Amino acid sequence: MNILYYCWNENSSADLEQAFCSLGFSFTKITCRLNSYDSEPVFERQVDDILRQYRFDCIYTFNYFPILSNIAQKHQLPYIAWVYDCPNLTIYSRTIKNPCNYLFLFDRTMYGQACSLGAQHAFHMPLAVHTRRLNQQLNLTGHNSKTLANASSYDISFVGSLYENNMYDQVRYLPDRLRGYFDGAMRAQQEVWGYHFLEELVEDDILKETLSYVHLEENPAYTFSPRQIIVNMLDQKITSNERTRLLQKIAQAHTVDLFSGSPCDHIKHCRAHGAISYTGEMPFVFRNSKININISLRSITSGIPLRCLDIMGARGFLLSNYQPELAEYFVAGEDFVYFESDEDLLDKIEYFLVHEDERRQIANNGWQKIQSGFSYEPKLREIFSVIS
Repeated sequence: MNILYYCWNENSSADLEQAFCSLGFSFTKITCRLNSYDSEPVFERQVDDILRQYRFDCIYTFNYFPILSNIAQKHQLPYIAWVYDCPNLTIYSRTIKNPCNYLFLFDRTMYGQACSLGAQHAFHMPLAVHTRRLNQQLNLTGHNSKTLANASSYDISFVGSLYENNMYDQVRYLPDRLRGYFDGAMRAQQEVWGYHFLEELVEDDILKETLSYVHLEENPAYTFSPRQIIVNMLDQKITSNERTRLLQKIAQAHTVDLFSGSPCDHIKHCRAHGAISYTGEMPFVFRNSKININISLRSITSGIPLRCLDIMGARGFLLSNYQPELAEYFVAGEDFVYFESDEDLLDKIEYFLVHEDERRQIANNGWQKIQSGFSYEPKLREIFSVIS
C-alpha cells in the first residue's frame, strides 16, 4: 500500500505515521496550509505533479477536504477521509458525491448525514489511539499493580477548550426577545444528554428573524442550511456554558487542575496550567489524575470523543457526560463512569475520590478495552481493506 498523506498538523499525525510504518505501508506526506478547502491552484498543481511522478494507491487525510476529493477524482484514485471533528462542515460540499470518496466518520449521526447527502462510500468508524506509544511512554503493562500509579499528582483534571470565542458571543446584536428564546432553548438542551433537539427548536419564524441580524454568506459549493449554522453556533455556546459552570461547581468543593489554552480567571479556585501537548504532557496528566473529566462538545451527538479514548488509553479514570456510543462500546460502571446531572457529577466525584480500589479497577478495565478494540493498527487495517 502506497499512500499520499495530506497532513494539516493535526494532533494525531505522528501516531498515524507510526501506525502506517507498523503496518508496512509506504507513504509520502505533504504539508501545506490551505487558504481554501475547495480550490487553490498552486496546491492542486503540486499534488498533480506528485501523482504523475509516482504511483499511489490512494490519498488519505484526517477530516474531509473537497479539494483533495476533486484531485483524487481526476486521477481516478480512492480518497480516504477519516473524519474526527464534529461538526466537519466540509461533508456538506457537493463533492461529497464523488465516487472516489471513502468516508469514515466517528459519529453515527454524522455518518447518517453523509449518507443522506449522497456519499456513495460512507462508513461509521470510531476513533483510535496509539496504544503502543502510550504503553511505552507511561510504562504500562497488563497488570493492575499499584506500583504503576504511585501517588496521583492531581485529584481532578480537565483538559480542553472553554470555547470562549464561540460564534454566539460574537453576535453583537439580537433583540431581547430573540436572545431570550435562544437562552431558553440552550437551557433546555443542557438538561439532556444523548438526544439532540436544538434543530427542532430553531423554527422557521425564529430562523427568519435571526437571519435579519446575523449575516451568513451563501456558498453554492455547499449544501448546509442556515439552520445548521445557527445550531452549530448554539452548540458551541452550550459547551462553553457547561464547561465553565461544571468546573466552577467542582472547584467550590475540590481542587481542580485545568489544562487549557483558554483564559481561566473567571473559574475561581481552580489551578490553571495552560495548554499541553497531545503526545507529550497530556498522557501523563491523564495517568496521574485520580479523576479525568470529559464534557463533550455538544455537536458530537452520538460518537465517542477522542478525549475519552485518550484518557482510557493512558489508563486514566474517565468520568464523562453520557454519550450513546460510549455506552455502546464500553460498559458504564465497569470501564468508565458517566454523570447525568450537575448533582450526579458532584456525587460521583465525592465517591470515587475515596474509593481508590474501585477507581483503579475501572481505569484498568477501560484501558484493557482500548488495547483490544481502539488501537490504530486494527482500525486502519479495516479502513484500507475497503479499497484493497
